[in-house]
Amino acid sequence: MNGATVFTTSYDLGTGSHDLQSLETTAETNSGTIEYFIAGSSDDFASDDSGFLPIADISELDGKRYLKFK
Repeated sequence: MNGATVFTTSYDLGTGSHDLQSLETTAETNSGTIEYFIAGSSDDFASDDSGFLPIADISELDGKRYLKFK
C-alpha cells in the first residue's frame, strides 16, 4: 500500500491530570517511511480538538484526557 493514512479511535486516559513527555514508537516496513502524529481533546473531540501534531510536540497535549493517533 502506498500513501496510506490510518487514524485511530480516541483513547480515554481517564483523567486530564497527566504530564505527557514522550511516546516511543516502533515500526517495520519493507521500505518507505512511517510518520506518527497525535491529537488531544478534553471532551472526546466534540468541540476541543488540538489538531494532529508531530509526536515530538506531545507535551503540548498536557491536560488532555483523550488522544487520537494518525
